[in-house]
Amino acid sequence: ALPRLAELAHSDTPELAGAALFALAELATPDAADAIVQATSPGGRADVKAEALLRCAAALTHNGHPDLAGTLCRNLLTAPESTPPVRIAALAELTAAMGPDSLPELRQALQDEDPSVRKAAARLPATLATTLPDAFPMETLRTGQDDVRAVVLEQVADGFLDLPESAVMSCAGEEKGPVRTAALRALRHARSREAAQFLLQIAAETGPDAILAAESLACCRGDAAGQVLL
Repeated sequence: ALPRLAELAHSDTPELAGAALFALAELATPDAADAIVQATSPGGRADVKAEALLRCAAALTHNGHPDLAGTLCRNLLTAPESTPPVRIAALAELTAAMGPDSLPELRQALQDEDPSVRKAAARLPATLATTLPDAFPMETLRTGQDDVRAVVLEQVADGFLDLPESAVMSCAGEEKGPVRTAALRALRHARSREAAQFLLQIAAETGPDAILAAESLACCRGDAAGQVLL
């Protein structure tokens, strides 16, 4: 079936070529992957070929060919015609396939000119926590752009990541902006008296940050908040 599908993938009929590409993706063998790579985009639609490559990469990872899956994803990440949604999906598949070996691409994505790509890269460590080093979120918090750092802190606030309180407090002490707002939300998980005292000081001010600090103080774990309020 593979030779015939590879031939159909070059059909002048976009619907037929697209169906052949997706069938090749289902086969998910090295030869099927090569056939997809060699095919032209059906009707000039690069997104159809990209979707076939992404499906093939996911199946290749499942079938024990993570290196080939990683190659397909890396090619998509650097292809000029790849849209931000395609790059985001390729980054996720690459991380699932290659684990820590995808860190160079993740770091590059954190500096992408498209904010949706940057934020997606920042979310991946929590989504795939078992495949990436624990230090990566902290690295992102130190070196990322503000929108990316805010995403990391939002994941802490939502309980998907656990970062040192001192790092979160440092971000909450920055000038008003998305990073400070997310950090104040993240401190709702604080356990220390120092963090509760910090929140109490912010809560005594006025404005939205004061409200956030008061809400986080009320949620502080253990008896940290109680000790400070008493």
